[in-house]
Amino acid sequence: MEQGKKSERSMKKKQRRRWKKREKTREDVNKDKDELRGKTMTNLFVRIKESKIALVIFSSRYAESSWCMDELVKMKKRADKGKLQVIPIFYKVRARDVRGQTGEFGETFWALARTSRGDQIMEWKEALECISNKMGLSLGDKRYS
Repeated sequence: MEQGKKSERSMKKKQRRRWKKREKTREDVNKDKDELRGKTMTNLFVRIKESKIALVIFSSRYAESSWCMDELVKMKKRADKGKLQVIPIFYKVRARDVRGQTGEFGETFWALARTSRGDQIMEWKEALECISNKMGLSLGDKRYS
């Protein structure tokens, strides 16, 4: 019985050490859903500025959000300065549709563009073209691979 308790304590000790080690080396991951809706984008821009790597997950509905598009512009500017590595992930959307604002992705982009300023639209288009030209990943069903 005593041996079992020692083994249990030893295991718990090892688990605590592993946990502490993970906490020390843990990278901070930022997800927009952690930010409160309606808040200014300042927090998000600060997070982008503090980051070294950004994953952009493009989906057919990505361009519905001016927030997402503005974040993408900020990421492009930082990437252009060599301060941020951006990795695009295309989820059930083709890179060429993102790049050219065509297909289902294009439909949502142009719906947003109808309610936006011309200079803003140009920045978004430049960011979409630049980021979608980077080496990335395609996820989803076979027709998008």
